[in-house]
Amino acid sequence: MHNKIILGTAQMGMDYGINNNNGKINLFETFEILNEANRQNICLLDTAPVYGDIHQIIGEFHKKNKNKIFKIITKIPIGINFANLEEVVKGYINDLAVNQIEVLLFHSIDTYLSSRNDSFYLKNLKNLGLVKYFGVSVYNNNEVEEIINDSLIDIVQIPFNLLDNINFRGDILMKIKNSGKIAHTRSVFLQGLFFKNNINIDVELERNVQIIKSIANNYNISIELLALQYCIFQKNIDKVIIGVDSKFHLKKNIDATKNILNKKIFEEIDCLKIINKDLLNPTLWNKK
Repeated sequence: MHNKIILGTAQMGMDYGINNNNGKINLFETFEILNEANRQNICLLDTAPVYGDIHQIIGEFHKKNKNKIFKIITKIPIGINFANLEEVVKGYINDLAVNQIEVLLFHSIDTYLSSRNDSFYLKNLKNLGLVKYFGVSVYNNNEVEEIINDSLIDIVQIPFNLLDNINFRGDILMKIKNSGKIAHTRSVFLQGLFFKNNINIDVELERNVQIIKSIANNYNISIELLALQYCIFQKNIDKVIIGVDSKFHLKKNIDATKNILNKKIFEEIDCLKIINKDLLNPTLWNKK
């Protein structure tokens, strides 16, 4: 099932993640990770120009490894003049050393909705073969409802993990699937929160993470294995974005996709329910 994996690149371009103590991954290790991803037949990278110099790093890898070209998911700059979008995308393609952007994502539903009068420029990118798919990164189920019947949007990128789970996302994931759109999920490890010993964000979050750790302990499995398998084996999820900090970490995650866990474990996770949904959005943690 590791053919469902999309490799996230945020940590390769900048310090990223609440549980990241090592900072940005160095260039040598980044290339090791990309080589291993290619060897494991992972073909999609999720990136963004706001991730430091990651476009250039990926481009350098491609130029040195012309037989190991990844498909790229990247994002539209916030506040862009859409009349300039074609040149921006051509710049992306040049920096990344690819022939086409596989998926061009809007950072948020608001940035997409405000662009609807500029749909000509978006459609033109497809007509020119510069972009294959358009997508939107959403944060809640109501945002999905706003684009579910929008023919321009091919892909919905939505959070999903052990807490942002089927209890909360099941119906909307089914709706995405039934609409013919592709569901990509992110935040599988909730920015590393599941691995932290001390969570100084909220009591409700702390309590539920401890329940997850107890479930993993009861079945003698790792949090990493539980978190990844819970996402990978959801039938209405097409692709799962994961971030890693080393070649070894990537191999460990791929191993975790083999030999599916007992469904009773997943059923226990399905019962978890976060009342305050804001706690599932890492961008709001510093406001708690």
